[in-house]
Amino acid sequence: MLRPTLPLLLACGLAVPAAAQSIHDPYCSRLPRVNWLSSSEIAQELQQRGLQLVEIRLADQKCYAVRVQNAAGKREDLILDPMTGDVMR
Repeated sequence: MLRPTLPLLLACGLAVPAAAQSIHDPYCSRLPRVNWLSSSEIAQELQQRGLQLVEIRLADQKCYAVRVQNAAGKREDLILDPMTGDVMR
């Protein structure tokens, strides 16, 4: 009967979470930026929802982080899917 060694078990245990994490990121897009909505398209999407774009920037190089203002003047920070403009968080 073969017995796994401790270093082998540790290596396997540490490798699995890192691999799983790189495969699935629920908040951001891994698609090339050429497929993303432009900042003007994001502003237009937000305007259709009754929000005014105050500031837009990249978050983790994979999402749009935006600061918006609603009709009542309240400001909010949102993370948007760069492909659809949907609010991710």
